[in-house]
Amino acid sequence: MREDEFIRELTEILPPPHPRVIKGVGDDCCVIKQNPSKNLVISVDTSVENVHFSFDLLTPQEVGYRGLAAALSDIAAMGGEPLAFMVNLQTPRDYLERLKDIYRGYIPLVKEYCLSLAGGNISRGKELAITYIVLGEVSRKGAWLRSGARPGDVLFLSGDLGRVKAFFASQKLNPRGDEGWYMACREKFAHPTPRIKEVQRLRSEGVEVTSAIDVSDGLSTDAFRLATSSGVNLRVDLSRLPIHDCVKRVSEMLGKDPVDIALSSGEEYELLFTVPQRYASRVEGLGFRRIGRVVEGPEAVWDEEGREIRPAGWQHF
Repeated sequence: MREDEFIRELTEILPPPHPRVIKGVGDDCCVIKQNPSKNLVISVDTSVENVHFSFDLLTPQEVGYRGLAAALSDIAAMGGEPLAFMVNLQTPRDYLERLKDIYRGYIPLVKEYCLSLAGGNISRGKELAITYIVLGEVSRKGAWLRSGARPGDVLFLSGDLGRVKAFFASQKLNPRGDEGWYMACREKFAHPTPRIKEVQRLRSEGVEVTSAIDVSDGLSTDAFRLATSSGVNLRVDLSRLPIHDCVKRVSEMLGKDPVDIALSSGEEYELLFTVPQRYASRVEGLGFRRIGRVVEGPEAVWDEEGREIRPAGWQHF
């Protein structure tokens, strides 16, 4: 099969592009109509077979969903809204049918966030590697950076923590696969939620977000990144961490501390952010969990007992 036919079979799976995507698949560049009141935000994320995923644990559609959701989480962390994405494929020659299912995995996200496929590239390789380039927009003065936290701010988190690491840890328990605790852990791993709608709620309520990052490499690691970027000390109340019951169940069966799992669990894709104290009640009313505060001090993360929380999440190298 010729390369052009290969690409056409994949891209025809998805809906037509958004009206602002003037030119998408089929030319040398995509062309997007820009809004003069917004800035473009762009991120890139790669999923590699047997590094970020395996077909032993995920279906092809879940591989597609999870990979694109992870990339969209970066747009959420900047306080933006997604517009389009591009896909770069390095793929074995005989993967076409599997790739079609991967592209079908994008459909729920494409529909949920009015997202358009705008182009990409393809080459042959021994193992599958999928690189996503996601494009979004944010108001010109409104991008959320990691560097804006100030002493006196309050630290918030979306969702819950620990299920992804608990899912991998639970493999030692040889689960049948239909246990409630196992299915709850697997759901977070296979179907993470990029917190785009949560961003929209914060913006619609007029909340001033001073800094933000998504939890992709573990709360302990990403909180440390936020602290060092902002030049502040973060104090985390470990008793307030939102830990799912299934994590507690796995921890009990394995003799582990669920707090340790929550602190080091990567690929959670929750939103970690700070707001001035005057917005704290409003943010809590929107369903976010208040987990700490920002104080002056060394660029580090401590718990409320004065113990340092060192980065303990995922590291590629």
